[in-house]
Amino acid sequence: MSALQRAIAQNARQAEEVNNSAQRLLQRQKEEKARRVEEDNNTWQRARWEAARRAMADGTFKTPEIRIPVIITPDGPVSSAKDLQQLAGMDSMPETLEATLIRDHWISTERPVTICYVNYGERARLEEKANIEYDPSGKFMVRFGEQKRYTMVVLSLKEGVTLPGPSEIGINGEGRGNGVVDE
Repeated sequence: MSALQRAIAQNARQAEEVNNSAQRLLQRQKEEKARRVEEDNNTWQRARWEAARRAMADGTFKTPEIRIPVIITPDGPVSSAKDLQQLAGMDSMPETLEATLIRDHWISTERPVTICYVNYGERARLEEKANIEYDPSGKFMVRFGEQKRYTMVVLSLKEGVTLPGPSEIGINGEGRGNGVVDE
């Protein structure tokens, strides 16, 4: 083997050692970062559980209410918060919020929409009266502020379900037959 070949072989070994050393360093850095992230997550979870235990012990713990956004479509079966209130059997009219639809049938979009929130009980009542589409894999997603949420869409009312028209609702939102005469 000539001196040139030995030098080339030695350079190749050194380059391989440097490469292996860099890969080991990169792997250690990845492992350390994963350990720190796991530690941060555990710290955050422990603090949250501890706060919940303290709240339970002193009687101030409240089970969080999960709320699901529903898109209100002016030309759809649920065209207003009042329609949603009636279908979902809500005690009061839900607050409407302006949001941006960012995913529609898994296709990215940027379109303004109006949403209202329902809880699980209201969602169940809504599902009894309407055909809804809700896909937690993200078929429909809205953004408001910094939050992104999966959302429900009411496709149609089920057979036999109708919403009262404007002529069937009195001044106070009551049905006819209550002695109130609409002008």
